[in-house]
Amino acid sequence: MIAPLSKEPLTWGVELEFVFAFHETQLDLNPFTDFSTVPAVTHPTVPNKKLAYRFRRYVLGFKNLIPWDRLPHRVYNSWGLHNNGKNPRLQPYNKEVHYVLERLLKEKCPSIDTRIEESEPINEKDNGMYEDNQWLLMRDYSVCGVGSKNIPAWLPRVAAAEAADWDSYGLELVSPIFNTGPNQGYNDIAQILEATKGKSSDLTGAFITNQCALHVHVGAPKDLRVLKELAVLIIVYESDISKLHPHCRRPEHPNARYAVESNRLRFLHQDKEDETRYTYGDLDVSNAALVRQPEDFLANIRAQIEACSTPQELALLMNWPAHGLGNELGNRARQVNFTAAARPPTAPYTVEFRQARGTLDASDVQKWVEFCTGLVRVARFYVDNPGRFPMKTFKGFRVVEDEEPVAERFYIMDLMNDMGMSEENKEYWRVRIAKFAARGGPLDRVDYEKEVGNGDDGEGIPGDGTDDDPGEGPCRVGSLGNSSGGQNGAGNSGRNSNPGKVSPGVNNGSGRGKSLPQSSPNGGRKSPKTGKKRSRDDDNEDDEEEAANSKKRKKTAGNKNADETTGGAPPGGESAGGENSGACNPDGNNPSSKALGKRKAQDDTDKDFEDDEEQQGHASKKQKKDGEEEGGQDGNNSNENMPQISQSTVAPIATTLANLFSYVAHFLQALPADSPPVIPPDIMRPVEGMVAPLGLMSPDDAMIYHDVKPFAWEVQGFHLRYWQADRTGYTIGQRRYVCSVLALLGSMRNQYPDSPYAAISAEELLALFDRVVGRRVCDDAEDNELADLMDAWTGNEFRVVIVSTAYGNRSAYRAGILEQQTQFGRNLYVHWTATGQSGISGGHWESMRRRPTPRPDPSGAAGPNSS
Repeated sequence: MIAPLSKEPLTWGVELEFVFAFHETQLDLNPFTDFSTVPAVTHPTVPNKKLAYRFRRYVLGFKNLIPWDRLPHRVYNSWGLHNNGKNPRLQPYNKEVHYVLERLLKEKCPSIDTRIEESEPINEKDNGMYEDNQWLLMRDYSVCGVGSKNIPAWLPRVAAAEAADWDSYGLELVSPIFNTGPNQGYNDIAQILEATKGKSSDLTGAFITNQCALHVHVGAPKDLRVLKELAVLIIVYESDISKLHPHCRRPEHPNARYAVESNRLRFLHQDKEDETRYTYGDLDVSNAALVRQPEDFLANIRAQIEACSTPQELALLMNWPAHGLGNELGNRARQVNFTAAARPPTAPYTVEFRQARGTLDASDVQKWVEFCTGLVRVARFYVDNPGRFPMKTFKGFRVVEDEEPVAERFYIMDLMNDMGMSEENKEYWRVRIAKFAARGGPLDRVDYEKEVGNGDDGEGIPGDGTDDDPGEGPCRVGSLGNSSGGQNGAGNSGRNSNPGKVSPGVNNGSGRGKSLPQSSPNGGRKSPKTGKKRSRDDDNEDDEEEAANSKKRKKTAGNKNADETTGGAPPGGESAGGENSGACNPDGNNPSSKALGKRKAQDDTDKDFEDDEEQQGHASKKQKKDGEEEGGQDGNNSNENMPQISQSTVAPIATTLANLFSYVAHFLQALPADSPPVIPPDIMRPVEGMVAPLGLMSPDDAMIYHDVKPFAWEVQGFHLRYWQADRTGYTIGQRRYVCSVLALLGSMRNQYPDSPYAAISAEELLALFDRVVGRRVCDDAEDNELADLMDAWTGNEFRVVIVSTAYGNRSAYRAGILEQQTQFGRNLYVHWTATGQSGISGGHWESMRRRPTPRPDPSGAAGPNSS
């Protein structure tokens, strides 16, 4: 007897991504008050409408709005905001566009409650975000504006003559949690979308580019058997489900890379696992690839899935591979995201269906929600009726040889029959399958902004102003890679396909930090441990530094070169894997290792950035100047007295150097004549250098300068809820009172276990401390001495961050004198406690590690970002 299809209620929610367009008059810009003057002076904030492409692409504060390792082809393409205070600054939008949409929805949808919410990584979302039955207005970093001049092509009711007064920005609306009861949620969606699209007389509007998606979250089955059966369904029917959507959302399409890649990767291409690559979108995951496998391949896949005993193990299979920061459970950028069902109990327990392209049509949203909930129901049906699963072997797929693999018969219809889908809904999907069968056209594009030359405004994402469906945007004739069609093809040829190795960091709102003050003449600062003023003694010798550097070279000799490339170039000259990890080098040249080793003694006012080698030489000159200020060395020291950087260490740091240098360089470029002057407020702001493994690095997305508590850069977003100190010993061999060395080494092994620097022995690190610092007792080592040791140990690749009990649970400070603090590098957290150990007076250094589960916040407030 066949068990009936379950009618058990399911929960669901949607994320609606779109480009929001608005007239300049809709912006309500807060003035900037400069409190550094007496009396305080208020300056207006005005939009800067002419930002050059390379400025938006490479300047810190703009480029860091979008994580380049995950979305290397996305470029901020909206206006900047400028104020002309004592320290003029130019920064991207923060919440200004959110407020425009919020006012609009409150006016047109008064019965629907909304609120503005920070964009949280999926592994940081908690149930509390959705308890108030509110729609959340959030920035979507994966969706970019199109450029003012292109808005009439996407929103035809905007006249070309008025386009200069319109801007666009990527947003998303996240729904409350709905139930599968009759029409629940769908009326809200219809109202929200109608208001967002706007009418012909409105000064706001919305449209969809191929960067936009419709994500549906369905409450994950609590029965692990059902969750595993759903995984089998996704593997078997992936290609057929993808045919319900445009080509730009299918796993084999360049637009899907980094966003909606295949769930079949682990089963078809496990041998190609590579920690240095972020995208696997160039691999064959078609039905034809499955047909080529042995007869029992489906049975083997089912056996691997059945062997999973937890949702976490299942996520590692379905969202393979688990590389990079935030991907401990797998990469969520797959057709279906199972990592959302593997999160802690405090987070929403869902399966995220990511296949659909964005839409402003409420009926399309409803049909896709019903399909996704139907998949979860039919998974339960197959568990209850094991013999009913339609596919027994992948040999059942019949494919056309020597052409793009397609099924001769759409097996998805078998699935729809078992879902109990109505004939009306099945006809809806048949029409879509036919509509999206042909290649070419507007839904077969990669809507990337084409890279342009230095100083040019950029082209945005062009369109021709004709709509094929409501909300679907312009319909451009031509296939992928047609340069006349506005695709980002030629500008990306020859790029490194390994953007995941190095991250330029995430610095939300970096343009709002204070500018770097001048340090005192003797380099003095207050200690984060004691708060007392202290001076720096320079007792380092060149030979000691060279010995330390030699030690580092020995330990890093086996490092991989981060400039390896993978994959080929698809049509139109677009790289299969993404941008050069160096990011700031638009010509695709690798930073010169020869230039990195130079120490030019040229005039400090020389700021010629005509080529990469001169950029590196300029930075080397500045490094030397910093060293002179710290230690009083003669400015005429020859290159041979400076520590040399080996070839094996160039790759991991060259990109971050280049990012920092290009940041300075862009402020030297002439902006358009009608643009207000731009002065970088954070020209020496610390920049995160590289992605830490396994999510062990704190977010460090902003650093604020404090001249009181302490005289240092404070790491924002830190909280001891997410970190714990390990009690550290204080002896190495026969040496006592050396807890600081053990703390640094323990933290390195805890936070960066795969780093070659973690392989050093405690005795070796202690010997290095003796040579660099020059004293025998290091239990009370000052923070700048630890910074000196870290410089010698890792060659500036890491920076010491001190967590001191003297300043509470939310404080962490970069160690060292100001010049050291402002250098790039990954953060290494160590703990200083005023409580001594076993006779140690004055305090004790401890290593730190990330907590497996964050501690509850006693205040009940939402904690800071922690990924």
